[in-house]
Amino acid sequence: MPGKIHYLKTRQEFKDFKENNKNFIIKFKAEWCAPCWSAEKIIKEYFGQCEQYLDMVVVDYNKGSDLFSYLKVKDIPSMHSFVNGEIAESVIGAGEKDLFTFFNSTMLRINKNVVLPEY
Repeated sequence: MPGKIHYLKTRQEFKDFKENNKNFIIKFKAEWCAPCWSAEKIIKEYFGQCEQYLDMVVVDYNKGSDLFSYLKVKDIPSMHSFVNGEIAESVIGAGEKDLFTFFNSTMLRINKNVVLPEY
C-alpha cells in the first residue's frame, strides 16, 4: 500500500526498492542544508495529498553518498519522481511554485483525475 516513507542509503537498496515499486518520489537532502529544511513543510503537505498513489524515498547526503553518486545527484534539495519505474519529473531547489509544479505534474502522470490545490 502506497504512502510510506523509506530511508535508503545504498544503490543496492535503491535497486531492490525500484524493482518492487513503480510510482514513487525520491528526495535528496542533507541535515545541514537550510533550503532542505525550509522546503520540508511544503513537501510534507503535497506528499500528504498524493500519498495514496505513491511512496517517498528519502536520501540524506551524509548517510547515502553511495546513492547520491549512483544517481548522479549534484544539487540539494532535489527530487525525482518515478512513474511506471522511469524518471518522470525532477525539481532542484526549495521554491514553493517549483515544488507545486513537480508534485502536480507527477500526479497528472499517475492519475489524470488528480489535480493538487496550491499550497
